[in-house]
Amino acid sequence: MIDGEVPVAYPFAFLKEAPALNYMIDGSPIAAFFDYETFSAFNDSYGDHQTAGSVAVFSRQIDDHILTFEAYDSGMTDVETASEWNLAGVAVTRKLEGTRLKPVIHANHFWFAWGVFKPGTLILDSAVA
Repeated sequence: MIDGEVPVAYPFAFLKEAPALNYMIDGSPIAAFFDYETFSAFNDSYGDHQTAGSVAVFSRQIDDHILTFEAYDSGMTDVETASEWNLAGVAVTRKLEGTRLKPVIHANHFWFAWGVFKPGTLILDSAVA
């Protein structure tokens, strides 16, 4: 993600511990939903699938309201309406059922590839916005 002119990255190790991230980028409220069970493109040394994780990023603003997300075993829930959300950014229960969050352009890169081209990336390991 880019915050002003500064690229921002969250390590998957942090996101695994905080799978629903609420953050501000250039004054815009965003949410990052992390799924650690995403299959990696690479198999382990035994030829078995391994997981690597992936993140989806959305605007957490719906009309004039900014939502705050929390992660639970069953998925994500917004604090304001207690609606449950899937990893595709769609509310699947309660007041906001059927509402879609607007996707935010981002990337899931291997650090060795990203860091070469964006060495000034700010690596964050807390949810401080």
